[in-house]
Amino acid sequence: MTTARAATTKTTTEEAKKFSRSLGSVGEKEYVLENLSMLMASGMGVVQALNAIASEVHSKPLRRAIAALTDDVEAGLPLSQAISSSRLLPAYFVSLIRIGEESGQLPEHLQVIVDQQQKDRAFKAKVRSALLYPSLVAIVGIVIGIAITWFILPRLADLFSQLDADLPPLTEFLIAVGAFLQVYGVFVMPLVIAGIVALGMVVFVLPSTRHIGHTLLFNFSSGRSIMQQIELARMGHILGTLLRSGLPLTDAFRSLREATTFRMYAKFYDAVYEAIQAGASFSDAFGADKKNHLLMPLPIQQMIVSAQQSGRLADTFLRIGQIFEARMESTTKNLATLLEPFLLVLVWIGVVMIALAVILPIYGLVGAL
Repeated sequence: MTTARAATTKTTTEEAKKFSRSLGSVGEKEYVLENLSMLMASGMGVVQALNAIASEVHSKPLRRAIAALTDDVEAGLPLSQAISSSRLLPAYFVSLIRIGEESGQLPEHLQVIVDQQQKDRAFKAKVRSALLYPSLVAIVGIVIGIAITWFILPRLADLFSQLDADLPPLTEFLIAVGAFLQVYGVFVMPLVIAGIVALGMVVFVLPSTRHIGHTLLFNFSSGRSIMQQIELARMGHILGTLLRSGLPLTDAFRSLREATTFRMYAKFYDAVYEAIQAGASFSDAFGADKKNHLLMPLPIQQMIVSAQQSGRLADTFLRIGQIFEARMESTTKNLATLLEPFLLVLVWIGVVMIALAVILPIYGLVGAL
């Protein structure tokens, strides 16, 4: 029963995220929420604010979504229910809006959503920026290696054959690769590039299969550390904000499960949610699986357990979010530096292989003379 419900929730969440992405850019949706927050804080009604915002939106699908949202609100639906029906925002943001309506703090809660979206977008931009230089180094190194193997080594092969030189296995292998590329390279290389891009999409991008890449990264300590920082920062901000707003703990954890992009953390949150719903404490929920420390370090588990006992869960989760957000900032700044030695070793290995393939036969000829 639990598995079926989790699968249904996951499917619904993925469909909602896909639909939300089709409405327009993240920046435009942030613009809608930020202006809705400001206009309502100034005393303007929801319908008036939505009509004012719709006139400034460029995306036609987003304009249609706002129009449908306005119609629902005019028909008497609460804003949270109308947004839930429009699938403009994920479920955990809808929970914040509903609580804002009930507490009379809707503008403030809308601003919390905008801040969270801006944090997510800023982090993704920093990761892309940090990976740009290492990616360029790797691409340039691969292109140069292929060019040497494709164009230069076959010409040297003719020279070596005329001199009747004994070629080492490495040189013979690279010359054979070069000869193959000379004949079939025009057809093979586009297929190889397309295959690499497709593999990257399947392993790291497509929502239905990217858990494969996440699992691979999680098996490396550095990858696991980065994933931990991302997820625990998200967990701290979402749970802290929802609990401070008055949402019950079980509902907050359900919203967190819908927000995560990592399957292993989704399963972890499902297990914790089920345990808490059954009346267990965090201590029991965390101790149910000895591997949970890989997802959440023991000191963080102890912080949460102590916070539950002292009744300071919301403040503790927000503190955890701040701690791991700061670590995440430091990691993204140093990501290029962390990857540089690995890339330099790969480039060095490639250069050494090609250099040995060229130098060893020449050295053998000189020794024979």
